[in-house]
Amino acid sequence: MMATAARALYPNPEELYEEWQFVIRQGNEYFEAQEFRIAIARYQQAISLATRLQDNYSDFRMAIMAVIVSYHNLADCYLALEQPNQCLSELLSVHEKMMQLIHSVSHQSEQNQDIAFWGARRTYTALMLHKKEHPQSFQAGHLHQMAELSNQYRKEFLC
Repeated sequence: MMATAARALYPNPEELYEEWQFVIRQGNEYFEAQEFRIAIARYQQAISLATRLQDNYSDFRMAIMAVIVSYHNLADCYLALEQPNQCLSELLSVHEKMMQLIHSVSHQSEQNQDIAFWGARRTYTALMLHKKEHPQSFQAGHLHQMAELSNQYRKEFLC
């Protein structure tokens, strides 16, 4: 149903991608101006657009990149606001989306599978960097979740 709604609003997925680019640029401008609350709203809008893009865009890699960039930019806003826990939440969310994507594209082309793995590697790396730079944001539950993600990562990427 989401894909149908996106097609109704954006009959041409290129228009949806252009809208995503516009919104992400706005978010970046507000971020640079240190208007973080407005930037957060733009990045949340970008996440919504990128998620719809993932279902409709012919360039699967660009669509996945749009999802990751949107979440990572949102996470950066929370860091700028000195909210590392909220940053962690966004990084975990996008990584879980990428891990789910791996399973959902398992019946698709090898190229789409490679793209899904590429996305998961990027999001996993961001999580590990956050853990290194902000260990205080990891509580016991987060550490357990990270251990599960690490095990899942090893299974998916090293087997």
